Amino acid sequence: MTLPQLNIDRHDRGRRALITLAGEVGPATAPQVRTALERCLGDGITIIDVDLTTVGLCDSSGLRVFLDASRHAETQAFGAAFDRGSAASWSGTADGRRGTASSACSG
Repeated sequence: MTLPQLNIDRHDRGRRALITLAGEVGPATAPQVRTALERCLGDGITIIDVDLTTVGLCDSSGLRVFLDASRHAETQAFGAAFDRGSAASWSGTADGRRGTASSACSG
């Protein structure tokens, strides 16, 4: 059995980070996504964009990671938004504005 593969790249610009995911987000790889998002928050990043354009599969475990991150961001006065358009993103702002959540992930 071949394990799903997920590549995670992070590029920071000031207090903003772009996380680019390529591959599958499922039970075996969702913890890697969670870790990447938590590291951003731990590093003081206030806006996180997650590019999902090259994600072939995102199941309920992947969706759970994004929902948990969204909830965490809201408790920290961040907002969250998901979209699988050309610049899919999860982002938070430090000014307390709240965002909305939607996702192309399915489970």
